[in-house]
Amino acid sequence: MYSVQRNQPFYNYLDIFNKTKYYFYLNKEYIEINLYTKNPKIDSLLKDEEGWAFITAHNPLPQILSDQENEKRNKSLEEGIKNLNLSYLSCKNSLNDWEESGFLLKNIDLNQAINLGKKYKQKAIIHAKINKPAELIFIMQ
Repeated sequence: MYSVQRNQPFYNYLDIFNKTKYYFYLNKEYIEINLYTKNPKIDSLLKDEEGWAFITAHNPLPQILSDQENEKRNKSLEEGIKNLNLSYLSCKNSLNDWEESGFLLKNIDLNQAINLGKKYKQKAIIHAKINKPAELIFIMQ
């Protein structure tokens, strides 16, 4: 398993994020979010939306928190998503034996997604416009 420390160089974070799997289930179907490629299943699912983002509130910047604290932070993020009147799906990301919960936000523009990522002190988020490749967006704090 990768050990992520706050002071790791940028390229180490990039490697870790690129090796991580991002996914969700819809009607028991496993759908993986692929970075840097188009995601036809997601595009079909969200065909009436402008874009989408994957965001978590787990382990900020990436301070490793307890499961309870991460759950509390994700509940706060979920409330924030609801307050913005955004539709969403529950998602996961995993690398080896490491797993985090997050949300796939529908019809969210890049600036809104970055602002949510900043609010929850995330190193990066994933964002895509429909019929375009998903991009890993690093957030400057």
